[in-house]
Amino acid sequence: MRLFFALNFDTPTLEKCSALQQQIRPLCAKGTFTRMENLHLTLCFLGEIEEDTQEILKTILTELELQPLHLTFTHLGLFTKRGGDVLYLGLQNNKALHTVQTMLHQKLVRNGFTLENTSFTAHITLARRVHCKELCSFKPFSAEPTSISLMLSHRIDNCLTYTPLYTRAI
Repeated sequence: MRLFFALNFDTPTLEKCSALQQQIRPLCAKGTFTRMENLHLTLCFLGEIEEDTQEILKTILTELELQPLHLTFTHLGLFTKRGGDVLYLGLQNNKALHTVQTMLHQKLVRNGFTLENTSFTAHITLARRVHCKELCSFKPFSAEPTSISLMLSHRIDNCLTYTPLYTRAI
C-alpha cells in the first residue's frame, strides 16, 4: 500500500487551486495537472507500507496534537525534476504547520517507520512533468485545512486516486 498523511481543504479552496491551474496551463508546454479531488498538502510521505501497519498509523493520527491552522498561499514554484518539473502552490512560512509536521514525523520514526530524510517544503502540487515558460502571479489567499487523513495512493481505471483511509477533523 502506497500511503501518506495529508491535509485536506474545503471545496472553495480547491476551486481556487483549480482556477490557478487553468491560469497557468497555457504557459506550460506539457504536464499532467492534478485533478481537483486529488489536491492536498502532503505532511509525510510513507511510501510502500504493509497493510498490517494501518492500526498504528490510525493511532498516530488519533494521538497527534492538532490545532486550527491558518495558511496563506503566496506563490507558485517549481521543483526541478528530470523529465519535467513539479509545479506547486507555495505557502507563507507557518510555524504551527511545521510543528504539526515535525510531531507527525517524530511519532512515525518512534514507531519504527523509515522516512526519507528530506526537508519539509509545505506546498500543494498542481502539476507534474511540466515545462513552463513562466509562472504567473496571483493574489495571495488564505485557507484553513478541514482535516488530516491517512491516504492511499492507487489507480482506479488507470486514474491516479487518493483515497482517505482514516480522517480526523481539525
